[in-house]
Amino acid sequence: MERDSLKEVRLRQLPGILAMFSALCVFACIQNYGTNIPDLKKLDADGERVTGTVAEFIPAQGRRAAEYSYVFSVQGRTLSGGSTDFDAVGRGNAGVPTAGDQVTIYYLPADPRINRAGSPGNELRLSYLIEVVFAALTLGFALVSMYCFRRVRAERAAASKTPPQAKSL
Repeated sequence: MERDSLKEVRLRQLPGILAMFSALCVFACIQNYGTNIPDLKKLDADGERVTGTVAEFIPAQGRRAAEYSYVFSVQGRTLSGGSTDFDAVGRGNAGVPTAGDQVTIYYLPADPRINRAGSPGNELRLSYLIEVVFAALTLGFALVSMYCFRRVRAERAAASKTPPQAKSL
């Protein structure tokens, strides 16, 4: 009997926990969309290409991704940016540009401070994929949460209709 009550407690708590995960997924979608997608769409549509130079390279170690900063010149101004290569973790930093290497930079002519190393189209597609994954997780958490909530409500209704059993001595 104690085991059933513990199961019911866990089942009652599950919708709230899943609702919290749904909220986190929604927040992640909003954060991803608000920070990445608008600039990437502009860069993909209107971005100009220029060659830059890697200024600093921090190799991937353990689970940390490889990072590098770069400099490039536009209209007589020297600008900088940075990039992270998450794939470098699995391939031992192979293919990641190191200090002094040339990299292709995309920037917005109207605001060169908005720039990215590599093709913005690839990063844009990845950002859209992240949006779809988080939306699917949100929907899944919401559906399972609703199922659990209805199940708890049905079990409570059934328990309230069942007469209490007399204890035997």
